[in-house]
Amino acid sequence: MATLQKIRNRAGLLILIIGLALLAFIIGDGLRSGSTLVQGDRQTVLKLNNKKVGYGTYQQRLQEMTESYEAQGNKLSEEDRMELNNRLAEEFIQTTAIEEIAEKVGLRVTAKEYLALLTGEGVQQSYAAKQFFQQMGINPTSKEDIRQFINQLDDNNIKQLPEEYQSYYIGIKKNWQSLSSRILNERLLQKFTALMSRSYVLNKIDQEYLSNPTSRTVALVRTPSTLLEDENATATDSEVETYYKQHPNLFKLQSPYKKVDYISLQIRPSQSDLAQANKNMLEAKVKLANTSDEEAVVRNYDNGFAPTFYLTSEELSALNLSEPLLSFVKGANVGEVNSPVLANDTYQLIKLVDRKQAPTSLTAQVVVLDTLQMKSIDSLVNAINSGATTFANVVATYSKDEQTKAEGGYITFRNPTTGVADRNLSRRVLASSGLEELFDKKPLQAFVHGAGANRIIMQVASYGEVGDLYKIAYAEIPSTFSDETYNQAYAQMNELFSGEDTDFDKIVEQAEKKGLQVSNGEIVNASSAMLGNIPSSREVVSWALRGKQGDINEKIFRCGSDHLVIARIGESVKGSLIPLSEVKEEIRNRLTAEKRGDLLAQQLASKGITSLAGYATAMKSVIDTVSNVSNVATGAMPPEFNGMTFNTEVGTLSKPFRAQTEVMVLQPLTETKSTLPESARKAQLEQQRNGTGQAMGYRGFQYVISQMKIKDNRGNFF
Repeated sequence: MATLQKIRNRAGLLILIIGLALLAFIIGDGLRSGSTLVQGDRQTVLKLNNKKVGYGTYQQRLQEMTESYEAQGNKLSEEDRMELNNRLAEEFIQTTAIEEIAEKVGLRVTAKEYLALLTGEGVQQSYAAKQFFQQMGINPTSKEDIRQFINQLDDNNIKQLPEEYQSYYIGIKKNWQSLSSRILNERLLQKFTALMSRSYVLNKIDQEYLSNPTSRTVALVRTPSTLLEDENATATDSEVETYYKQHPNLFKLQSPYKKVDYISLQIRPSQSDLAQANKNMLEAKVKLANTSDEEAVVRNYDNGFAPTFYLTSEELSALNLSEPLLSFVKGANVGEVNSPVLANDTYQLIKLVDRKQAPTSLTAQVVVLDTLQMKSIDSLVNAINSGATTFANVVATYSKDEQTKAEGGYITFRNPTTGVADRNLSRRVLASSGLEELFDKKPLQAFVHGAGANRIIMQVASYGEVGDLYKIAYAEIPSTFSDETYNQAYAQMNELFSGEDTDFDKIVEQAEKKGLQVSNGEIVNASSAMLGNIPSSREVVSWALRGKQGDINEKIFRCGSDHLVIARIGESVKGSLIPLSEVKEEIRNRLTAEKRGDLLAQQLASKGITSLAGYATAMKSVIDTVSNVSNVATGAMPPEFNGMTFNTEVGTLSKPFRAQTEVMVLQPLTETKSTLPESARKAQLEQQRNGTGQAMGYRGFQYVISQMKIKDNRGNFF
């Protein structure tokens, strides 16, 4: 009872303690929730209106794009990677825009329509889908094959595959999902463009002008407004500010940016380094000249290659060798090595290993059999060679490769020069597929190529023309700076940091005395691949985007292999408009040119000149003739020119007038009126309507993008 009484006596205190505990719990939970929200924002790469693109999603897609390009043999530089990054950001922006449009307007792509885009049934097949299927060895015209492929990418089906194949198919599925999304969005964009196009109508005035177009030939005298050198005819600050306020769309800030001031030093090889490079080149030349195993020599040098196959003259030129190197190869004796000179810090060594005249190409046919037919492969070859059947018949009856079957069994490749499918196969093309032996085969003689389950039937259908063929070995010996040279350069930059001056402006003064490169106000934003023209300097850009005004980097940036940079973050520019201070002089120059143009036109008009020749003299210009001038401005000339042309009688001299930043005087010489048949007139109007309508659709989509609220945080991650 005593205990209960104590509890009753202290009830108020207990209630207070419990209340405080509850409050602490609520506040703590709220703080944790807030922390989650903040953490979510920190992990947001792009914020597009109300949609957030998280780092995980963005990085995964970027990795897929990177791997796809590298799988094609591309070696990506830091700038290439940033270009992919920018393309991905644009892809997310466009995807968000078209999805929001589709939701508001009611556009959609049905499952049936989507399948039609994949197969080309009833609509034009998606080029991206067709290309993807061909790369995967799937017949792009077979609806059933495409269905089977999509079904195979189902998670349950992938799990049933052997473990060593699962990761491969998961990678294919990711690529397919990305491509599929792009195909759907492209279709939605087509529908939006078509909708906008159909909503555009030519009014009666446009129809009148466009259906019976009139053209004129005009004599013209023109001169820049700057001919008038009048300091009084200069735009004032007030006029500049008024123009800026009245034309906000001209100065819309596409994305926030920062300015960076920096000191840079490009490290160059010393005289000692150059001498060492020359010594290395001479040693390599001796080795290359005295070996029969060129590949073993050049593999130890930059960009070394010594192909086992011969190159045609066209393929030799496609290697982007310099003209002196090409001339050397074509005129050298077999076994000869050139004597290179240092160019762009590199010696280029090349040896003519062999030269011969032989067929430069061939055409070949192939039959791909399935497992059941493989047991008949020898009998089919014998039947072809004995004349019992033809290769074409065997292709049509037995081949399981739809792509070559559609070509009559002929092997084709995409010619890198023309971009079209080509049947003429060079030694280089065949060597890349392990088929160079075809040049040793007799034409129209079938044979078995490969082993086991990978056997195929082949024959050389024909040989191409005989021409010059070259076998070469090539290597580059760069003139690079030594560690000693690098250390000297680094010490020179480090002296700027280690001195008594910590003020960046004073550091700049010291840098200029040392002859270092100083740059001020370099603009960088989330899309910048580099700082100025310094390669591999994205690290500096990312640092600047994350930092605040006045920050100086704590360490010397090493950009690529040969640039050192010290940087300070300058002004940070945000908001909806580019600051007036940034565009003030640009506006002033424009307004001054217009002001002087108007004044010059007035002065010329007051002189009472009565001929173009007189105006040409006064304007320090000549008389030009412009033909086929219509009343529709095309962009080739200022629109004022077209307007004045048709507001001046033929044979009459116009008054001087300003056309943007020029002053002109013209005289229409002749006029031609077009008399189109009714059918042609209607066709022309429809063509004009369609063209303008499509342009309106594109502009409409770009307008939607321009109105999006985009926050680009990529600088925090990349």
